[in-house]
Amino acid sequence: MTERQITSRIRKIRTLEEKKASIDEQISRAKAEITADMMLRDVDSLEAGGFLVRFTRVLTNRLDSKALKAELPEIAAKYMRQSESYRFSIA
Repeated sequence: MTERQITSRIRKIRTLEEKKASIDEQISRAKAEITADMMLRDVDSLEAGGFLVRFTRVLTNRLDSKALKAELPEIAAKYMRQSESYRFSIA
């Protein structure tokens, strides 16, 4: 691929990322409006136009690795595992 082709693709990626950010913002606003209405009605689910919308509380338990490393660093190191991944970025 030539430098010109790469530059063209990068510009296309940037344009698409801007559109995606705008769409994500619109989605977030619409979800916020629906959840605000559900909270006002004091419901965690509702049906509208054949859709079922749920807004439910979810509790999860996760290991606080930062606290574990601070209090028991030798145990944290014993169970630490390394992973490898690739990251694509444009600056």
